[in-house]
Amino acid sequence: MVKEFQERWPALFEISEINSEFKRITTVPLQCKFLYRLDLYSAKLSELFLKRGGQLGQKLKSLMAPVTDSVSVHVRRECILKGLCAYMGEDHEQLVREYMTYTPHSDLIQTYTPHSDLIQSYTPHSDLI
Repeated sequence: MVKEFQERWPALFEISEINSEFKRITTVPLQCKFLYRLDLYSAKLSELFLKRGGQLGQKLKSLMAPVTDSVSVHVRRECILKGLCAYMGEDHEQLVREYMTYTPHSDLIQTYTPHSDLIQSYTPHSDLI
């Protein structure tokens, strides 16, 4: 079923194609807008995570610990996204995972990590403010 879906809509499996299609439909750059908003709300989300108590609060504090050790925006984004998953009761381990994909043009199986590209390729745009 996945193979058939991929053959029918191959553009849905390429980050650049998803971004292009979203911009064509909405005239808004998806990836830049998402990361801009994530950066905008990250201070409030961090504060919310650190105020949480109980077992979830301990888990959130451990997920947010790398932020205090690093000044990297990539580390902060990764911690915030993992914290959001944990806060919503989802498994943060599944946020960035490797997918085994079959490419119809070759017999090779490739390992692909889609979300790691998303987290690290942001450039701010003044037109998003």
